Amino acid sequence: EINVAAVAIKIIDRAGVGKIFSVSGLPCWSFLKIHSNTRKAQEIRTYIIQELCENGILSIGSHNISYANTDSDIKELTRAYENIFEKIGLVNESGKWEQILKVKPLVPIFEIR
Repeated sequence: EINVAAVAIKIIDRAGVGKIFSVSGLPCWSFLKIHSNTRKAQEIRTYIIQELCENGILSIGSHNISYANTDSDIKELTRAYENIFEKIGLVNESGKWEQILKVKPLVPIFEIR
């Protein structure tokens, strides 16, 4: 049995994007979170969804991982994470998100007043 949260944390650390991402929750239901104070959070969220979709992984922006995922699903997801987080680390330093986004960045539907 693969602990996806632990694997995601290792990938985040290897890619050097720990200031951008964290994983929370329990091993049976964990969440990939983009820190709200991160510059370009919407670009990052858009890029993640874009790349996951291109890898055949459906994501609506909230990325929940549970025991319902098979080992094959998890291996596919971790391979995608490795590529995505590495690229985010590189692009976040340069700030050139427009070069890798194939669509306009997502815009929040709701705003805090």
